Amino acid sequence: MKNGDIRDGEEGIKWAEALLRAMKKNVGGFVTDAIYGGDEEVIRDTVYRYPRKVGIIINDGNASSAEQFLLAAQNSKKVTLFGNQHTAGVLDYSNAVPVILPSGNYKLTYPLTRSKRLPEHPIDNIGISPDVMIPYPTTEQLYDRLDNWVYFVRNYLELMD
Repeated sequence: MKNGDIRDGEEGIKWAEALLRAMKKNVGGFVTDAIYGGDEEVIRDTVYRYPRKVGIIINDGNASSAEQFLLAAQNSKKVTLFGNQHTAGVLDYSNAVPVILPSGNYKLTYPLTRSKRLPEHPIDNIGISPDVMIPYPTTEQLYDRLDNWVYFVRNYLELMD
């Protein structure tokens, strides 16, 4: 802040000052970003009639922000996760920042953020499991065609009705 290396002008300075105040109040502990990442949860108060059922296909390629999306999607009773393996499991500690150590010989990468789900509900090294296992081998790529996985999900959701 002293060097003026704050992005986003006055808004960035306001954010940095609020975060600094929170850090001084809780030295050695975790802090919540009071401006952008407060304790409030987003509540959706409208439930639309359609679609009635939503199937999301997952695999170990789903990571980080995709896993955050899946956690949010699971809050809906309409959503069912399909797949034959867990997601990557890389969400608990995020926003990695690389720093070259003073020797210049090593680079340290550390996370700026830690999930509030911890320690009760970890995702790292575990992943999110499918609600329904797809009994087919992993597909390589959908491209422009539908495969057995998509037909399996469609048939499963139709049978749920």
